Amino acid sequence: HPGGMGANFAVAAGQAESALRVSLFSRVGDDPFGIGCIRALAAAGVAAEHVEVMAGELTWWCAVAVAADGEKSLLGGRTPASLPDASRVGSDVLAGTRWLHVLADVPGSEDLVRRARAAGAGTSVDIEGSFVGTDIDRARTLLALADVAIVNSGAAQTLTGADADDEALARLLAGTRHRVVVLTRGSEGSVLGASDADGSVSVWSQASVAVPEVVDTTGAGDAFAGTVIASLLAGRPVEQSLTAAAEHAA
Repeated sequence: HPGGMGANFAVAAGQAESALRVSLFSRVGDDPFGIGCIRALAAAGVAAEHVEVMAGELTWWCAVAVAADGEKSLLGGRTPASLPDASRVGSDVLAGTRWLHVLADVPGSEDLVRRARAAGAGTSVDIEGSFVGTDIDRARTLLALADVAIVNSGAAQTLTGADADDEALARLLAGTRHRVVVLTRGSEGSVLGASDADGSVSVWSQASVAVPEVVDTTGAGDAFAGTVIASLLAGRPVEQSLTAAAEHAA
């Protein structure tokens, strides 16, 4: 199946708000799987003109094992046709972009966020616990730069040293202005915290949506992230955006 965090996010965002034009920067090889991924993006309504096709390379792949409770383990086949080259995102593209979403583990993502903000675009970043464990300095830089940070529970606690999610969220927002942090908690739902111009903080909580049977949790977090960002961009209330994201993830 086609996938990947960035592609999953892009597809979910487009499904959540069809009026948005969503474009993906990524890399694939020129093997049948890579070409199939590009076709799948097009079929989902995601613009793929910025997906680099690397000649003679195999597309990155990942095998996912899902346990009965939804927890999963990933075995990745990393190849050169994997994470995109952030320097290929030109100033002309950023000038016509309303919002840029980046994955923390993309090399140069912090510079890309800086350039997007300079061009007048809003920015968000997805920070996972596994990435924080390998590059906590870049994670903290991205957290300070982006307008919206989507952080899972493990990443939030590692970044702040907190033992609980509510304390981690409070620390991530402490002393900030105009920052939004979305804390994802798996089956325990999500929390969105926003700091206002005066530094005061507002918090919204969303329960997860129950399903009769766990089939496959792959991409659920990406679907949540894409939906909540797209819904907020469309001007929908926070409560409605979080609910739509939880339903899409389920």
